Amino acid sequence: MVCYTLCKFMEPHNQCQCQQLLDHAAEHYPNRELPPILQHENLLRHKLRCELIEQEEVKRLREEVRQELKMKEYLLITISLPISMEINEITKKMEKLKNNKPFQDWLIYTYEFTGKQMKYHPHIHVIISKKQNLKRYITNVSNTFKIKTNFVDIQAVANHELQDKFDYIKGEKKQAKMQQVEEDQKIRKKNNLNDYYINAEKVPND
Repeated sequence: MVCYTLCKFMEPHNQCQCQQLLDHAAEHYPNRELPPILQHENLLRHKLRCELIEQEEVKRLREEVRQELKMKEYLLITISLPISMEINEITKKMEKLKNNKPFQDWLIYTYEFTGKQMKYHPHIHVIISKKQNLKRYITNVSNTFKIKTNFVDIQAVANHELQDKFDYIKGEKKQAKMQQVEEDQKIRKKNNLNDYYINAEKVPND
């Protein structure tokens, strides 16, 4: 049904209007053939209005993100890695990344290897002082690890949030994740890795 297809992409408040049309069609057209009005002008106009609303909402959200990033001094970067990448290769590439200019202000990082449902999922969490454009960090990670840019996630961190993020990297997580924490510790120990690495010279005293 044309209306059903459009409904899936509409905001909830607009979906309600569209659903009313669907309900009406279901009641009066048991064979689920849509009346012409639902296939024609009115529905197309409604879809156009929805698209314009969504475009404005996207612009607003992007501006909120930009303003939030300006106010926050640190970044938590998560680097997801392919399961085929060997651990020694991961650590070598991380050493290389730390020496790249955008990452010389790193504060703390850790290697983790366990994801949801205890599946093997190598990834790195690293906190840095924000000094560069976000695109530079993403491109730098992508080039160093030879991964796609969507493997890199960046979260802005305010000064008052920093200690919580440090604790997270150190393994102080919710009880639901403790099994993953313990498995990560075993893998790190087996591969002679520290539970985390800290750049004492860069970590703020307060």
